[in-house]
Amino acid sequence: MSIIMITGTPAWGEKPVESTMLNGMLAFFSPHVDINIYGALYPKDSPLEPSEYHLKGDATLELTRNLSDTTFIRLAPRLNFDSVLTKGSQLFVEDREYRPAFTLHEAVISWYGDQMEIEIGKMIHSWKTADGSSPLDTLNPVDRLDFLEPEKIGVPSLSVLTLFETFQVQAVLLPFFVPDRLPDETNRWLSFNTESKQAFKNRFGLDPVSVDEGRDLPKNKLDRMSFAARASTSTLFTNWDLSLVYQYGYDTAGVYATRINFLTLPNVYQTTEYPDYDLFGISFSTIAGDMEIHGEAGFHDTRDNLKDEDYLAYVVGINYTAYDWLTNWFEEIRIIMEFAGQEVTREREKGSLYADRGLSRGLTSNIISSLEFKIDEDTTIKTGYIFNTVDNDSLADIQFDYKFNGHTSIVCGYQHLSGDSDTFFGQWDDNDKFYTKLTIQF
Repeated sequence: MSIIMITGTPAWGEKPVESTMLNGMLAFFSPHVDINIYGALYPKDSPLEPSEYHLKGDATLELTRNLSDTTFIRLAPRLNFDSVLTKGSQLFVEDREYRPAFTLHEAVISWYGDQMEIEIGKMIHSWKTADGSSPLDTLNPVDRLDFLEPEKIGVPSLSVLTLFETFQVQAVLLPFFVPDRLPDETNRWLSFNTESKQAFKNRFGLDPVSVDEGRDLPKNKLDRMSFAARASTSTLFTNWDLSLVYQYGYDTAGVYATRINFLTLPNVYQTTEYPDYDLFGISFSTIAGDMEIHGEAGFHDTRDNLKDEDYLAYVVGINYTAYDWLTNWFEEIRIIMEFAGQEVTREREKGSLYADRGLSRGLTSNIISSLEFKIDEDTTIKTGYIFNTVDNDSLADIQFDYKFNGHTSIVCGYQHLSGDSDTFFGQWDDNDKFYTKLTIQF
């Protein structure tokens, strides 16, 4: 990252203009730089681009400053680069389909009182309890252009946290709708709704050809703004963290509204719409000996069942760290085991021409496992495995993490997807990849 400034020649005894500006900025803010460079090599050919490699990265300058004893500001301008997926710029409302080359990752002003905290700006929220999939952590849309490297997108919002003696309540208002960024027809992570695809083939005897007719984004109206509230406690019951969640919002992944013209078969014309819903959820975390046990459940109540289903999504799991296993090789071994499931409680109305996007709800009956072997403070080996107990498709991941020093680290790994072509992970069985990520912080 470079800063280019045009200045004149300073007079005798005067400080250079660029030095004055930079020193002034550094004196006002506490800067932190985070640079990530990611590369992937795909051994298998794909009919979609890129067919062999993918290179991307970002550079974030985080600037923080205490404006007073109770007021704090945080700015995080970011530069993104990508071999195929990045262009343009968007600062606050990132509602376009591509990843911006320049944006504000976050821009937040915070005020802290004795029993209240107020934050306003573009921010990233986290309401998850589970280690992997979370049915309640839905305030932010997600960039899924590289499906196995998802990242939350910051959204303009107002957050008010009120502290009581034994619990706290956080309310979040999100005035602007921002959808997920999803792969298009040129991206090898493009997903298909396998159930709808098979139904079309059974009816017409042809494989459907999707024709994207764009997105129909919800209008940003005062009476239709997204809202969420969370009541949580860590002290009401000993060794228990509990929370209750409510959210009104729009499905950020969206659903397909399909249109078929018998004169143009096998074309299927699809417009993405974003139905609104109410979410009611609960989460917990507790300690049993040396083991942490956690769980989340969220009931997704769609307001228009012509467009989408009602369903209950849940995840339960354990987290255990062993310090006395294989001590000749490892300082610690961490084990995470979870089960993520989903139960549809109400189907779409009969005759509906709406269908799920393939990326919307993938973990329906999945065992999620992770093993981390910490060799020393600088070296870790991580393995992960996700297996669907109904469809028998899976994702396996192994990676090696190494810290060169306090500023630089590297990750190298391999991911393998398997399953029948009509399953969630199996549809991408050509997308096995070797990957590496270099991180520089200062």
